[in-house]
Amino acid sequence: ARRMSAAGTGGYVDLARRIVGGQVFSFQWHQDFWLPLFQFHPEDFTPLEAPRRVTRLLRDVLDGWAVARWYVTPLQALDGRSPLALLDADLPAVMAAAQAQRQARCP
Repeated sequence: ARRMSAAGTGGYVDLARRIVGGQVFSFQWHQDFWLPLFQFHPEDFTPLEAPRRVTRLLRDVLDGWAVARWYVTPLQALDGRSPLALLDADLPAVMAAAQAQRQARCP
């Protein structure tokens, strides 16, 4: 939130709205909430479209910790690569893997 504020793209309230609205995901570890930075543009910290689209498929079936693990776990559906490694290179494949994960959790 401090980085967003410094970049002029929001602050704590805007970040909270993005989390609640599902534009970005977070998870709690000890007493802190963590937001993986790959979800944000490195200059202005606005949410990136690709992670937002993928996370939207997962947010109703996985909690924040599980979403974070999913992004970094090598998947057979992605030829042993992680969704994060392919997010920019092959978004359709990552979206298909997320949809498969969603269907596996939602009969």
